[in-house]
Order: sequence, then structure tokens, then C-alpha cells
Amino acid sequence: DKAGFNLEAFSDRLQQIQADEENRLFSAWASGGQPGRYDIYLEKAGVGDQVIRLNGNGEVLRQRNDGEWFSQGGIFDTATTLHANLFVGDAGHWIIGISGLLLATNILFGLKLAWPKKGQWRRIMMQWPRGQSATRLYGWHRLFGLWLGAIGLAVALFGGLLSLSEPMEDGLGWESPVPSSISDLIPAAPGRPYLVTPGQAIGTALQLYPGAEFSGLYPPDDEEPWYTVRLLSTDEPEQKYGKTAVLIDPRSGEGLVNQAAVGYPAGRRLVNSL
Repeated sequence: DKAGFNLEAFSDRLQQIQADEENRLFSAWASGGQPGRYDIYLEKAGVGDQVIRLNGNGEVLRQRNDGEWFSQGGIFDTATTLHANLFVGDAGHWIIGISGLLLATNILFGLKLAWPKKGQWRRIMMQWPRGQSATRLYGWHRLFGLWLGAIGLAVALFGGLLSLSEPMEDGLGWESPVPSSISDLIPAAPGRPYLVTPGQAIGTALQLYPGAEFSGLYPPDDEEPWYTVRLLSTDEPEQKYGKTAVLIDPRSGEGLVNQAAVGYPAGRRLVNSL
């Protein structure tokens, strides 16, 4: 695909990582930065949580402890986490989300106060402020506020909504898709891995959506004994992670649930587009 994703080579590397008995694979995600970069999250016995950065050909670019704050690219995850939740998890999402919405209301009030009267738009928006220093300072403040207010309002509003997207999904009852019958999807016994590899699950999902890009993978676990593959389909707007989800049976490789992002309710599509 356009991100330089070689499914066969990437799958071989995932299988190699998973085949190591010291590794427990948690998830795999597109990095969200440079195209063709993918982060593999796992736990290694005796070492702890690890992050392995791969390119689209499955080549290892670097490996670091998941708790590393600065070196080996950790500074980018640190900055992202700080920006997203202030290192305090769900509470941080609420703090940032509510702060963003409050900032949006303040900008709206500021725009209302600065809104020019009829016939004054050209003079206020197109001329340099004049008069004494206090008058000029007010004029510049008003001028920049009117020119940049709409941008600031959009950033604050949509940033706040983005921070609150997960709580909004929970509050509105937008549950992730699950198979209609999961009673027979029992987890694999220790030492007896599933027949379907992570790469095969990704391949099955990509076959359902020609032209889609791989976004993420959750392997089966005790609570959700199926593969969850996330894709950025051609019907979705360009964004960091796709919202199309395909659930794969880890025994047969068949698709259990196929949830296209465009098939969600209108409210959820709006949240997904943030």
C-alpha cells in the first residue's frame, strides 16, 4: 500500500516475535508519525513491557522499554501521553476535555465582545490600530482575536471533544462490536497457540477492504478470544488510526464481525472523525 506495507514480511516478523516463549504480544499499531512505521507492544519475561519499532518490511528499527521516557524515541510517546491525559489516565482525558470546552466558551464570549458593528468591519479588520498606546493595544488584541478566533475556537472545541471521545462512547452506549455467539471461542491452552497467526488475521481483514491500510491489531486474550484488526479504509477520512474493525476467529481465520467505519451511527461517525 501507499505506506510501504509488505504484509508477508511484516507477518513473518510478528510470527517470529510471538513464537518466542518469553514474549507475550499485547498489540501492534501504526506509529501515527512517519508512514510505514509500526509499534509492537509486548511483555518479555524477566524484562518487562517492551516496544519494538518495525518498518513496513518487518525490519526492526529499534527496541526500548515501554517505560522509557526519552531515549530510543520514548520522548515522542512521553509528549503524546502528556498532551493526551497528563499522565493520569482517564481523569486526564476529562481534565483536558473539559478545559478545552471551557476555553471554547471563553473564545465565543471574546468574539461576541469584539464583534464589530455594522459598517465597521473593513476599518477594524483591514487597518492598523491607531491612537494612544492603550487604545492601540486594545485594537491589536481585537484585531488578532477576530482574525484567529475561529481557528482557536475550532482547535479548542474539537480538541476537547477528542479528549472526551472515549468517555462519550461509553456514556452513549457505543460498544465495540463483538461476535453474536462467543460461547465456543475458548482461549487456547498454554503451549498450544492458535492456528491462525497475527499476519493471517491482518491479511484476511485487508482482503475485505481492498486499498485499506493496516492500523492496529489486538491478539486473542481471555476476555476477547478473537483477533481484532483495525483498518483505515478508503471510505474514511485521512487520520491517524482507522475505525474500521474486523474480528477474526483465531481457529479458522474466518471473519466473525465486519464493522465498516461508515456503518456506525451518525453521532459515532462524528466522534470518529475527530
